[in-house]
Order: sequence, then structure tokens, then C-alpha cells
Amino acid sequence: MANQIQKRQDVETQIIARALKDDSFKQQLLNNPDVAKAEIEKALGQKVPSDFKVQVLQETQNTAYLVLPAVTGDTQGLSDQQLEAVASGATVGISCMFGSICIATSGVGC
Repeated sequence: MANQIQKRQDVETQIIARALKDDSFKQQLLNNPDVAKAEIEKALGQKVPSDFKVQVLQETQNTAYLVLPAVTGDTQGLSDQQLEAVASGATVGISCMFGSICIATSGVGC
């Protein structure tokens, strides 16, 4: 799972770096999500599922976007017990589409 997460981050980094250098490419990404999907497929060397969607947004000085990962499994989010544990400073791990995510407080890692 860690390799999948790293590979996704690498692909995203490559696309963002190119967009920051090439304004025409950036505009294509913003105006046509299929361009972004094609770039992901090119970087991965394989097709992504036809129902996989890509949305490209650009932050401004006054707007920030938070992207929440898709949670897999029977639950959507943390259980009450997990929420209480996080609130008390514990570390909780959950699974998402691209592997496991660690929610840590008090500077303690997973």
C-alpha cells in the first residue's frame, strides 16, 4: 500500500511541476479534466478505470482546498470510539483508497 501512495504522490508531483512551468499545460488541466486523466495514465503506464474522474483546481490567496481521502470498507469515517481516542491524544489508523492513513495527535506518528 505504501508503494501505491508514493506512486500517486510522485505522479501528482510530476503533473503539478509541469503545470507550474508550462502555463498552457496548466490551462489545459484546468479546462479539461480528460487532459489530467491522460497525464496520469501516461505517468502510470496504464489505463485508469473509465469511471475514474479527475478534478483540477487552483488555490488562490483567499481560497484553500482540503482533499479528504475516500474511505474504504463498511464505515465512512471514524467510529465514536476512534474519535474519542483521537480527541484524547491517541493515534488511530484507517484504511482508504490508496492505503492506510494515520491520524495522530500530540506530534506522535503512526
